[in-house]
Amino acid sequence: ATGYGIFKNGGIIKQYLESGETAGVLALTSEGVLTAMRACIDKQRADKLDTSEFFVSSNVMRQYKNILQDRTNSVAQVTMVDGKPEYYFEGYKINELRHVSAAAIADGEHDAFIAFTPKENIQLALESNTDMRPFIQDAKDRNYYSQTVFAADAMLVVPEFMQLHLKATAGA
Repeated sequence: ATGYGIFKNGGIIKQYLESGETAGVLALTSEGVLTAMRACIDKQRADKLDTSEFFVSSNVMRQYKNILQDRTNSVAQVTMVDGKPEYYFEGYKINELRHVSAAAIADGEHDAFIAFTPKENIQLALESNTDMRPFIQDAKDRNYYSQTVFAADAMLVVPEFMQLHLKATAGA
């Protein structure tokens, strides 16, 4: 229906759940977010730990920013790179996936997630004739990233390399 020629693989959450891997439970509180992030680091494969990053939903990112403002904070970090904030937890970068967050909420099953995986593990599945206009090209590595909701369905992942914590939508 979109006309973009995207392979429908169900996105990273669906692929992970269908793989038989067990997702952790996420409580959308300051302590719940920190606990889930620590668990992701602890459970990650040793050979993938050095290159892993966090990929979180928008509501988890807002919770993390609240943790930064807490006077007792000793683990959340932010640095400015080219005038933009970059967020870190125990030295691992945190990336907000707005399009996956919007798709997960629209899907109605999960309204928050934390994924911990190497960046090269999350990829977009594109057919050769895909029009790239809804994507932005990263200036550093020349890769394309989506700013649109439909790309959440096109993302591919190797579940064995990813740790995932989910918060189910109330009533789902």
